[in-house]
Order: sequence, then structure tokens, then C-alpha cells
Amino acid sequence: MGTTIAPDSTANTPLTVADAGRMIEGLLGPGGVTASGTPTPPTAAPDDTEEVVEIPGTTTDEPEGQEPTGEEEPEAPQLVTVKVDGKDVQVPIDEALQGYSRTQDYTRKTQALAEDRRKVEAAEQAARTTLEQYATRLREVEAALAPAEPDWEKLRDEAPDELPAQLAQWQITQKRLRQITKERETAEAELTR
Repeated sequence: MGTTIAPDSTANTPLTVADAGRMIEGLLGPGGVTASGTPTPPTAAPDDTEEVVEIPGTTTDEPEGQEPTGEEEPEAPQLVTVKVDGKDVQVPIDEALQGYSRTQDYTRKTQALAEDRRKVEAAEQAARTTLEQYATRLREVEAALAPAEPDWEKLRDEAPDELPAQLAQWQITQKRLRQITKERETAEAELTR
């Protein structure tokens, strides 16, 4: 406080207890000192109003002994009840919504994957059916192309002029038959995988 109070007499005069009391009363403001020497609070006149000064960032609702932090306490999250492994559990609503969103995404992706799997399985079944039909046709061609081998000695004795042509035709047929047999065996091996 910028005010100094000096006793009525000169600065070298020692203070009396009464003078010191008056000086203290002057420092305390209107009010007084009790007989025990403790200051009494000033009494306000009925028309006086108390002025309240608010400092930004502080609240007057703080309990005594705690200093204001300048931060508002976060609100408690709203809870919802969900079933987890057959038990009711309280979780914050935002977590429940995120879980629901993840579940929906998982369900959608799982359904899309299942649909893709059905398409692949249908395509595999169609390919298998086609391959089975192909192997069956190749067996039929093999049976048709596998006539009994001509009696080459009899043909040489009876029609020696036809022997080279018959032999060449037989070799061509046998070559085709080997190709068809190999193709049929490949198709049947695919069916057993």
C-alpha cells in the first residue's frame, strides 16, 4: 500500500501502544480492533453493495482448497448397454456407434466375398462339367479310331500294291490316336485334382 502513516509527533518519538493501535486501525480501514487485539471486519451500511470482480478463465464454483485449472471438466460420456459374449456391458455411445459401423462394414465385405466365392465355385463347376464332357467325347473318338490292326501279312500276299497306302493310313491314324489319348489323359488328370 503506498500510504505511510506517521505519528503526530516527530519521527524520533517512541510510539505508544495507543498510537500503534490507531495506525493499525487506519491500515485496516473502517472497523476496529477487539479487546484481544484482533481486528474486526468492517461493518457495511445497509445501502452498501458488495462488488464482485470475475477474472476470465476462473469460476466461483470451485471448492475451497482447489485452484481453478482454467479447463472445463469433460462431460461424462453417454453410455449404452450392448451384449458382448452374452453379457450386458456399458460402453460409451460413440464406441458403440464405431463398433456398429465396423460390424456393418465387415458384414458387407463378408457378403461380397461370399458372393464372389459362389461365382467362382459356379464357374469351377461349369468348367468341370465341360471338361468331363470333353473327356467323354475323346473316349468316343478313341474307340472310333482304334479299329483292329490290319493283318499285314495277308494284305502283302493278297494286295501288295495297297500295302504302302494302308500302312501310311495306319500310321496317320495311330499318330492321331496317340494325340487324342494324351489329350484325354490330361483332361482326366485335371478332373482328379
